[in-house]
Amino acid sequence: MTYEEALTLCRNSKRLTEKQSRQVHRVADKLLYDSKSSSDDIEKGISLYEAAAAAKDCNAEYYLAYYYGNGKKLDYKRSIEWYTRAAKHGDSWAMYNLWYAYHNGEGVEKNLKESLRWYRLAQRWCFELDYFELQKDIDDLKRQIKEQQ
Repeated sequence: MTYEEALTLCRNSKRLTEKQSRQVHRVADKLLYDSKSSSDDIEKGISLYEAAAAAKDCNAEYYLAYYYGNGKKLDYKRSIEWYTRAAKHGDSWAMYNLWYAYHNGEGVEKNLKESLRWYRLAQRWCFELDYFELQKDIDDLKRQIKEQQ
């Protein structure tokens, strides 16, 4: 499948099937992660994932967030925006990444209350997070509340 075919598929679909989603992701990943990718290729890969997200592909939202947080075009603010969209659509990995971001202050201001909220949501969606990290957050939050009193 070519970029043009994948983009047309996304634009003409209200919701991508799982098979269509995999096909689109292969094209977008090649554009974004190939060592020979030009800046035009990267823009095409991003636009393809955005088109897939518009066609209700939650995985595309997650991969956009991941790319903005780890790819050649770093933009932590956009990464958090896309993780939040994916999390609101039930993506437990996005919830985990939001927990991690708020827990460590990466791309957002460190916020233990928000990190705990995302932890609980991720846990509700069957994602196992490190208990010791959670306990550390709870202890830090209790300490902060005590200091504010």
